[in-house]
Amino acid sequence: MATATKCLAIRLVRASLLVSAALVVFPALALATVDARTATLESGHFGEFSQTNIEQGTLALASDRAFDGGVSARATYDGSGENGYARGIWEVNWSDGEEVWFGGAYYLPVGFHSNIQGQVDLLRWDNWASHPSDTDWGGVSIYGSDRRARLLRFGAGRPNDTLVGPLELPEGRWFTLEVHQQLSSGDGALSELYVDGTLVGSSSKPNTYGRGIERIRYGIVAIAADSQQQPLELWFDRASAGPGPAGELAAVQASSSHLARTPTEGRCTTRRHSARRGRVWLRRIATTCRGERRSCRTVRIRSRGADKRVRRRLRLCVTAQRICRSRSRVVRRIGKPARRSHSHRCRARA
Repeated sequence: MATATKCLAIRLVRASLLVSAALVVFPALALATVDARTATLESGHFGEFSQTNIEQGTLALASDRAFDGGVSARATYDGSGENGYARGIWEVNWSDGEEVWFGGAYYLPVGFHSNIQGQVDLLRWDNWASHPSDTDWGGVSIYGSDRRARLLRFGAGRPNDTLVGPLELPEGRWFTLEVHQQLSSGDGALSELYVDGTLVGSSSKPNTYGRGIERIRYGIVAIAADSQQQPLELWFDRASAGPGPAGELAAVQASSSHLARTPTEGRCTTRRHSARRGRVWLRRIATTCRGERRSCRTVRIRSRGADKRVRRRLRLCVTAQRICRSRSRVVRRIGKPARRSHSHRCRARA
């Protein structure tokens, strides 16, 4: 009996060591923590976010304009020069090696850019909770010097690293911002910025500082205290974050007037990306097509491991009347039949 107990103890120790080694060698697989989130605001409150923050401004639901549906969020800053913000927040747990998408729909009123004094952040992740004095930041900001937007990696006491941009954002209409990142403080980083569903720039520069990401924020996320002496207001809607592109944000634009201005049918752009994560190969192909009556975006993702292959296809099409989304997934394992799933649904536009 003593010998059997001793053998069992040895096996448990060996198993524990093997698990610990796996977590060290394959941290990306151990930290699969990117959950999908969406805030439609159609529930009539901000409960879809983890929390909201307001200082020297306001954050309220607005029915006067919406990207999709009947309500959006209106964020304001009072122009006092004091530190201020009006933002929706999700608490997340992202780490290097993970793939993340985050974005939202924004409406900047005419004159918004001319009121910017210093840097204004529209969309940003950070780790303020655990590093309040030397916080890491990453996201989309507009500079007051040239009134143009950039996708940045930046941090307290560190220079801003421009990953994509500068570029102009529209005023007086809804547009979408979506960021796609393969998180890394070194090799293997990828950053892409999409505006109205179109890729406007990408970078392979490091996009983190190697520490965990704890929050993602939307709205008037931050202003330049002391410099910002003019009031600001904007609207945002359909905030999203997750391991894949969001539905409505994958569309080229929500409004039928924008679709009507596109001159030709079948104008398409394609972006390809391949990467290796541990023992898994990933390949992603994204195609965006704009037309006079319909705009679509298709994303195909393939992953190949030692004993499993997965194919995913996500497609979203937008017309003036409705939005349609379809998803399909095929999983193949050695010696087993393929597992397939498919969904398709359409809904009328508000």
